[in-house]
Amino acid sequence: MIDVAWANETRDTIVLKLSSGWTWEQYFLAQDEVSTMIESIPDIVVHCIILFPKNQPLPPNALGNLRKIVKRTHERFGIAVLVGVSPYTALMVNTLFKVIGYKAIHFVTTVAEAHIYLETLRQKSRPKA
Repeated sequence: MIDVAWANETRDTIVLKLSSGWTWEQYFLAQDEVSTMIESIPDIVVHCIILFPKNQPLPPNALGNLRKIVKRTHERFGIAVLVGVSPYTALMVNTLFKVIGYKAIHFVTTVAEAHIYLETLRQKSRPKA
């Protein structure tokens, strides 16, 4: 199962919480929900924090499914910040995304770090007065 919810009242960040034993089918359903949520907010980029279950590897056929995820990503989807990914899974995901050519991903160890990272990105992208 994958829970999908807004992270804040400004609705510029979505949180996906992956439960133990999640599947690619569940992820694609969650991705559809994320796209619907992004469509409900006009004209802004929406980032995503993805909470991984502790020490769980990716389901089988990661390369093919990560390619599918990238192809289906909403045009206003910003950065995916992955929280709690094991070092092995982070290495695997990073390598697979490099093969695909996708760079909008960042790894952190805590939810607080994810919010700090995204706030830093927003500060840098705001026009200077």
